[in-house]
Amino acid sequence: MDIHGPLSLIEHDPRGPTSKEVQIMWDRYFEIKEFIYTWWVSFVLGATLLVFMFYVTYHVISKVRGNEKNKKLNNL
Repeated sequence: MDIHGPLSLIEHDPRGPTSKEVQIMWDRYFEIKEFIYTWWVSFVLGATLLVFMFYVTYHVISKVRGNEKNKKLNNL
């Protein structure tokens, strides 16, 4: 099944889709698109935040232990 947009989801009725059906499909298409975009952005931002927090935590622990590679940074 080849789907290129909301209009291809409407069954091919010989009468053609009504304007109400077309509007419903467009609305549903944009709801799904917004839902996927929202979850994707949330996932990417969440992953970025986790990586940043692990990076900061690693350097804070290294500084406290005195193991920081740059010895000038070991003065907590």
